[in-house]
Amino acid sequence: MASVASTALASALADAPFYDFISAPLPEAQRRRALELYMAAAVAEGRAVGRVQEECEGAAVWSLPGNTAAQEAAAAEKCAVLSGALGETGLARYKAVVESMTSLAAPFELAEAWYLSILGVSPASWRKGVARRLLSPTLQEADAAGVACWLETYSEETLQFYSRFGFMPLQPLFEPVCGARYWVMVRPARAKTAKTRAQGKGTAPPSRFYLNALLACALTVLLLLCLSGPVGAPPRSAAELVAVADLHGDLPNALRSLQLGGVADGSGHWVGGTSHLVQTGDLVDRGPSSLPVLQLLWRLRDEAQAAGGRVTLLLGNHEVWALSGDNTYASREELTALGRGSLRAGRSVWNARFNRHSGDVGQRIAGTHAAAVVAGEGTCRSLFVHAGLLPSFTGGVKGDAVIERLNQRLADAMKSRGELSAADRALFGENGPFWLRSLALGAETRACASVRETLTAVNATRMVVGHTVQEGGARARCGGALVLLDAGASDAYYGRPTAFECRQDTGAAVLQSRGKRALQTPAPSKR
Repeated sequence: MASVASTALASALADAPFYDFISAPLPEAQRRRALELYMAAAVAEGRAVGRVQEECEGAAVWSLPGNTAAQEAAAAEKCAVLSGALGETGLARYKAVVESMTSLAAPFELAEAWYLSILGVSPASWRKGVARRLLSPTLQEADAAGVACWLETYSEETLQFYSRFGFMPLQPLFEPVCGARYWVMVRPARAKTAKTRAQGKGTAPPSRFYLNALLACALTVLLLLCLSGPVGAPPRSAAELVAVADLHGDLPNALRSLQLGGVADGSGHWVGGTSHLVQTGDLVDRGPSSLPVLQLLWRLRDEAQAAGGRVTLLLGNHEVWALSGDNTYASREELTALGRGSLRAGRSVWNARFNRHSGDVGQRIAGTHAAAVVAGEGTCRSLFVHAGLLPSFTGGVKGDAVIERLNQRLADAMKSRGELSAADRALFGENGPFWLRSLALGAETRACASVRETLTAVNATRMVVGHTVQEGGARARCGGALVLLDAGASDAYYGRPTAFECRQDTGAAVLQSRGKRALQTPAPSKR
């Protein structure tokens, strides 16, 4: 049952990214009540396994290490409440974010520290000393016990506030499930008081965690260098050339596909070193996480560049739709979340953000996603395009000039505000690189002749495409010259994460959860 304090917490934290994300699927009228029930459950959990300081204006909820059985029981009770308050989708979001943040925090070795789970003060009572009154008792108790404390915050504005209590930021992290940046902050253990030492109470002096926490705060710059990129090792070393196809708004399966390719860890950080990753388009629509998937790939692109690698993002027909103001295939769940419970409002927000001339998302896609790319060396040299490229689009030129011209045509069309030219209409037409299906579905002889003619023009060994979902999984045609990579990675289709790789020593292969399948190396084209 919600209390005055839990109501204040809901009021204070309703717009924080975590709470906004888990409650977004609910109608606005139901959302506030759900957050109040969430806060009441969190307070009850804190009383069972931690500390709670509360006033009418807010509360501080802590979780303390100790009785594992009690913690599991309290967490189960909390989840039972959240299931009714947030619904199945909200609870699934809650669990996914908690699992992700737990993984991200693991390298800091904070198991022995006291965790400030929630601190919130009703906006009407800000700057009145309420937060200090809520924090001080437990911080004093922690000091007496000689233990460290830590917290996580999504708000950069609160870093200075928490620093007044001795918390120091370790590094900014990116939480890929709700698609937001946040900070881990640690307050090193203080020396136990003489009275506590005399009584023999508190934790044993300097533990390994104590030294680690103190070092973490003192050497923040070093941690940033060591941890701002990947956390943990990749499950497998990445090939020099990796690709993933249509991900369609499915963040968990996007991460799994990237992990299969060895270019990202479970937290969505780049671990591909100098590899070149190509994503063949259709990041958006169908699934409920189009925006987080975009943010993930954009961040990986930045991290790869810093590591000496490269990420190339291609345009798919679903991005073309979104940039044109068509949200027909956008997830109703994601649209409703954007509209704070209103599907109609969500469609307006989506269209505004994906406007290629003025929207933050649309401008970024239009300005940085390409129509095609040739990547790799030797027998790994491959042409990547969303749906396929017919010889008629090579423009009578050869080599790199083919791709340069094609991408320039796309860039010019993206900038256009008037009616498209006939050539541009063909670019976005049914036989263009964003819509073509004849290479995937047409008669083998004719399709393969077109593939080989295009590959000869661009001087590549194979063409790798997405767009046309393969019911039996990713496969090759034309003696390995055409790779059909769209295996339906998103749960909107088959939920089958898939990646492509090519290594100079072992050749090309398709990677799925059930294993690696080598692809035939095509016979050299006549050039």
